Amino acid sequence: MIEKVTTSFRMMYGYIEKDWGTSFPKSYVWCQANNFKEKNTSLFLSIAEVPFKKVNFKGFICIFLVEGKEYRFATYNLAKVKNVEVNKDEGIVSIVIKKRRYKLYINIKRKNDVELIAPNVHGMKKIITESINSEVIVKLLKGNKLLFEGFSPNAGLEIVGE
Repeated sequence: MIEKVTTSFRMMYGYIEKDWGTSFPKSYVWCQANNFKEKNTSLFLSIAEVPFKKVNFKGFICIFLVEGKEYRFATYNLAKVKNVEVNKDEGIVSIVIKKRRYKLYINIKRKNDVELIAPNVHGMKKIITESINSEVIVKLLKGNKLLFEGFSPNAGLEIVGE
């Protein structure tokens, strides 16, 4: 028997994704964190080697919402990824992003990865790992002034092409 389930999402933050292509990027880091203790605070991050026509380019977007104020870092607004380190043995991902006087430090601890099947040009044949309970520490500075430092458990994390 199939039951109809209706859920209302009001005054909540979330993330919905639609993959329009036929394959995932060759390599990427994706993270979504919504469980900061500070209200209206969330992080979305995607750094990828993006296939575009016959070439690949490295691009990224990171939106950090801090108590309702948006800080957007992206390839298209001249922000730069200064550092990405993936320590596979310890399950740690460290990222530094800079835009003008702003600097964003993101440290992610991978936890309990599971394997998922993803599309490539030959069908659903690519294996990726995903975690939905990774832990994220974020620090945002403007010059030397600390604007935010916080922790979010239960973050979504995918890493491909380590």
